[in-house]
Amino acid sequence: MSRTDPQFNLRIPETLKDKIVAAANENKRSATAEILARLEANPNPLANTGFSLSTALPILGIENPHRIRDESSTYGALKDLLCLIRNADRISEVWLAVRKGEYNRSALTVVLHIDGFMLLADHTLLTIERRAREIEVEDLIENLDRIGLLEGATSFMTQRVDKTSKWTPKEAASYLANQPREVLTRTTITRFLNLFLEKPFDFTDEQLAGYFTKQGR
Repeated sequence: MSRTDPQFNLRIPETLKDKIVAAANENKRSATAEILARLEANPNPLANTGFSLSTALPILGIENPHRIRDESSTYGALKDLLCLIRNADRISEVWLAVRKGEYNRSALTVVLHIDGFMLLADHTLLTIERRAREIEVEDLIENLDRIGLLEGATSFMTQRVDKTSKWTPKEAASYLANQPREVLTRTTITRFLNLFLEKPFDFTDEQLAGYFTKQGR
């Protein structure tokens, strides 16, 4: 910082000052530099006000779990899911399930756990049985990978599940929560994809590449 930079006088509690000084000493910099570093790391410190999804949605009369609205197209359903995934900063878990008895024998159910709130998408017709739909599934998984939700936070149900869209959200969530799951990784993805298919298929590395970010390939 330059000596010509403007000064800003600020009163803070003694205990907070002690914490800043201790952190500055640990990081081998001045207290001013410590404060600036922390502000620059969090350019919007007022954003973390505790007004989270789990508190906001009940105020609006939305119960937990909640079923995401139906869409007339798979593209629209995917767009909604990607909007949530890209913009929610507290996704703790993602469940993927292949449900049976749909148009092409299978379709994808997605459950997002965001800040203690469960969002259920169990009516979309996303599948890999047609290439156009497979590209949409690729896009979903690639976005999960891009924000670090694979290899731990995302799991898939190891057997096909029943269609739950006619059930209440609580009934559907309870049923899905009791299904056996496995973590979705680059190693297990072939088992997940084969749940869509009538006969097992050996996916090549080239075919699997589209499901992951370029940085992860």
